[in-house]
This record gives sequence, C-alpha cells and structure tokens, in this order.
Amino acid sequence: MAASQKERSLAPGDFVFFNADRTKIEICPGDLIFEGGKIPGYEQAVGMVITCDKSKMTDAEGNAKGWKNAYVMGLETIKNVSWSIGDCGSSPQ
Repeated sequence: MAASQKERSLAPGDFVFFNADRTKIEICPGDLIFEGGKIPGYEQAVGMVITCDKSKMTDAEGNAKGWKNAYVMGLETIKNVSWSIGDCGSSPQ
C-alpha cells in the first residue's frame, strides 16, 4: 500500500485501512509524499490516527476494548483535526 515499506511508530494523521477480509488493519503514513499527491486507495480508508499519547487515551470503554496503541477516528466523523508533531512520543520520520 505505501510507497515503500519502512517501519516507524504510529503518528497522528496516519490513515487506517482494513485488509481485504477485514481481519487486520493496515496503516498508511499520513506524512508520506505520493505520486500525484494522493494516498493510494484513500477512498477505502476507514479512519485516521488521532493520538498515541497514553496520557490522552483515557476513554474507559476504548481501553476496555484493548485500544492501547492509538485512538482512531472514523473519516466520516472528522471535520477539522489538528495535532502536534510528536503526539505519539516521537516525531514522524
């Protein structure tokens, strides 16, 4: 999916996709530059990473469901989102 396979930490602004059989999630870094300035398959994205900062991840229901790496918001619910670089503990690379 991504322009190149490079491992890095999740970061706010990353796009979240389900694989074809919806058994795994896949991440497309939101800070990559793609040909034509578009993320491949954007129309299939289901959400965006909003935060990975444990101090901000205080929703008891989400934590009970095991959401401990990041909070993701569905794209259909996002109007305006802002975040600071490093919200996940390190700046995107």
